[in-house]
Amino acid sequence: MQVSLNKLAVGAIVAIAAAASAGSPALACGTRHFYNNSTITWDLYMIGRSTCSIGSYTGNHCVIPAGQVADIHYNDTYGGGVGVESAIFARQNYSHDLSCYIDHSGNTGNIVVNSDADGDIATCGPKRFGQTNGGYRCIVRGPQ
Repeated sequence: MQVSLNKLAVGAIVAIAAAASAGSPALACGTRHFYNNSTITWDLYMIGRSTCSIGSYTGNHCVIPAGQVADIHYNDTYGGGVGVESAIFARQNYSHDLSCYIDHSGNTGNIVVNSDADGDIATCGPKRFGQTNGGYRCIVRGPQ
């Protein structure tokens, strides 16, 4: 009887651990990044339970100064979203899936999403930080 109870306890622990890891696939993405390659400040809004951090601040809205990098922490077990805006980029919201891939339709203008890795975001401006994205001029449009 003792052996059966031990096997049952071990089985329950394994099942709980498997369910916990299967329920958090976005956590498997690790830390992603918002690369501000430009000379202006950008705002990053995390929609859902994901967060961003820059310096000692962690929250759902990060202000990323020119030439800086913020960390993105995807914590949603069901997907979620990100919002991006700046003085030269009207706020756009994008959803992301459980693999942290940011869903977009076509041209994203002054930002690049999912490069260097799914879930990364980079702004226009020169290449920095050894990344493969960036390296193009920011498009500034006057009032429409």
